[in-house]
Amino acid sequence: MVPGRRGHRREPGGQCPGGSGGRGRREHSDNGQLAGLPGAVAGYAKKSNPHPAILAAIALPAYQDYVVRTKVSETMLGASGMKNSVAEFFQTRSQMPLAASVGPNTQNSRYVNLVTFTRGSDTHGTNTADVPTTADVPATVQGANITLGAVGDTDTGVITWTCGGSIPPKYRPASCK
Repeated sequence: MVPGRRGHRREPGGQCPGGSGGRGRREHSDNGQLAGLPGAVAGYAKKSNPHPAILAAIALPAYQDYVVRTKVSETMLGASGMKNSVAEFFQTRSQMPLAASVGPNTQNSRYVNLVTFTRGSDTHGTNTADVPTTADVPATVQGANITLGAVGDTDTGVITWTCGGSIPPKYRPASCK
């Protein structure tokens, strides 16, 4: 056995075999405590495994948030699906398309109900992806949405997208906070 480790042999008097006479090693008392350290500190040094209830209290909420974020990421993909159509229309005509030009996009997904485009003006529009209110979706995001706001520059033909919506920011992807 390795000297100084749990489960090693002790010689009479509490010293480890091959010990250095107290130089660089702690001696053990007869009750298993490390000599020279208060009982609570020595006990903690020997038993440093956290309690399973503490781990569960930290890990379960984090895992639940992770599950919601993975389902919301599919909603984000649904909202992003119309970006190319809107961008191409704007680049060729220097204006946002009418809603009928892009049309509603019905997703075949448990986490996306409907994706729509709404024209605000010649240079502004919004993609909206709605989350359904079904049992598959966590209650914290049921009926919520992600919106991608489009602002077009008629000089360059480039659209700048901003993300928002009614889904709480902690559940949105990093690109949408």
